[in-house]
Amino acid sequence: MYNSRLLIVILIFLFSPRILFAQSWENNYVHFSFYYDGYWGKWGLDSGTKIHGNYGGFVIYSDFDKHPSKYFFKFSINNYVKPENKEIKKHLKNNLWWEYQGVVEYYICDLYPTLTDFVKIKYRFLRDFDVNDSEYEKKLSALKASKMLKGQSFTPIGFKKVIKQATIKIAPYKKVPRVYNIYTDDCGIALDLRGLYFSEK
Repeated sequence: MYNSRLLIVILIFLFSPRILFAQSWENNYVHFSFYYDGYWGKWGLDSGTKIHGNYGGFVIYSDFDKHPSKYFFKFSINNYVKPENKEIKKHLKNNLWWEYQGVVEYYICDLYPTLTDFVKIKYRFLRDFDVNDSEYEKKLSALKASKMLKGQSFTPIGFKKVIKQATIKIAPYKKVPRVYNIYTDDCGIALDLRGLYFSEK
């Protein structure tokens, strides 16, 4: 009886990898670049990340976050279906990028009220602990003082999630997507997944 149960578990493990691993975590470096004012910046590297999801959309976390809800960037392609091999070869041969519509979620704060403002100043993804350090508090106080000197009211919004429509472009690929260009809020974010493979294709 025990051996038959063990055999069933082994068979499920071998023949149902999508069930077991479709939502697995991937720890890796994220190569990124930002686009604004008509120009792409140089590629950067963020080593303190976790990525969770699949090729139709994923969530990027900081290693410092302790709960899955504490991501700092998320996107998903509407009704994503993996293209057939014939289409993949055609796009690769003709250097045609895939283009999809989707949704992005990210966070803003008082110092960086739009995604473009943020990448211009910080040139990295926003992490929630940024708004809790002393440097942020100093900058927030300076911003408040500046507004008050101009006779403007100022009520801090704190840390706020934004959900917006986006255009997602994927570079031609041989087997699985590698480079994503995500456009939203007059800004572009390029992500290169070199060396990272999702379990669910």
